[in-house]
Amino acid sequence: MIEHEFIWRQQDRAYTAVDAVLGGGHILRLEWNEENARMEIELDIPLSEEEAGRLCAQFDLNASCEGETANGSLICLYP
Repeated sequence: MIEHEFIWRQQDRAYTAVDAVLGGGHILRLEWNEENARMEIELDIPLSEEEAGRLCAQFDLNASCEGETANGSLICLYP
């Protein structure tokens, strides 16, 4: 099980990275998915491949764009 402090730290980093790359206010959902052991960041906009790559490069964890939801892109972080 992942410690809460680790999750909080990653959530803070996620907000910082999204704000830096895309500007503020684009995170719709940010949560730890225990079943898949990953942090999920659902955005309110779809990202191009280039934008997704720039955003994923900001994280110190493995990150990838897992596709689109009904609202926008889904970025996942893997510890």
